[in-house]
Amino acid sequence: MKTIHLLLLLSALLIEPLHAAEVLKLVDGQSAPVRISAHSLTRIAMTDGARVVKVLGLGAQVIVHPDAEAGQVFIRPAPGQHEEFSLHVRDDRGATYTLLVMPAELPAGTVYIRPQNQRVERQGSPGPETQIGRIKHWLRLLSLRGVPEGAVYEDHNATVALRKGVWLRRTGRVRGSGWLADIYRLQNVSGTALQLVEQEFSSLGRQPLAVAVELRQLEPGQRTRVFVLQADE
Repeated sequence: MKTIHLLLLLSALLIEPLHAAEVLKLVDGQSAPVRISAHSLTRIAMTDGARVVKVLGLGAQVIVHPDAEAGQVFIRPAPGQHEEFSLHVRDDRGATYTLLVMPAELPAGTVYIRPQNQRVERQGSPGPETQIGRIKHWLRLLSLRGVPEGAVYEDHNATVALRKGVWLRRTGRVRGSGWLADIYRLQNVSGTALQLVEQEFSSLGRQPLAVAVELRQLEPGQRTRVFVLQADE
């Protein structure tokens, strides 16, 4: 039990709340998850002298305010947009980065993209050999909608009872190399703000290794993803 609690604590640090300024170290073609304010403008800018020249996203999901003079943009989710969406950012050096954007109850902030020269790690490449390193590797890929090498993704659509005020549905399962990861979509269906803790999801697995929750505080109607990683015997 102590080991499980340690891993739960570790996984809680992997998908942590973002602060007012976030720096994403990315190379051309790489994607990364990011949370932005659901109601206020979020600034997207480059570091190291680069400039944002174009942002591509679905107009029904996001409102974009370009600032061509400063080489940056300001974005805000469209009214009623609570689901994750993709945003493609192109800089003046020809590189394009994909942001997997999740609206959240956050204050206005800034997302900096810092261009990197190294190659992107392939999603199929093996992760660190230690168990903790492997857990990080799995959760990182799952958060990016990737699948670890040798694993297989299965679509699921099963509603799971958890507690009052919560609607929980298992949307997918990844299985491979002796591990199994269940992916859930959780929605706050109560009339008040909801606080989530990783420990309450450990009962969803027979031998849980780690639990990661993208958003721990949900306003009424807001959704988040939950990952439960366990041994597969």
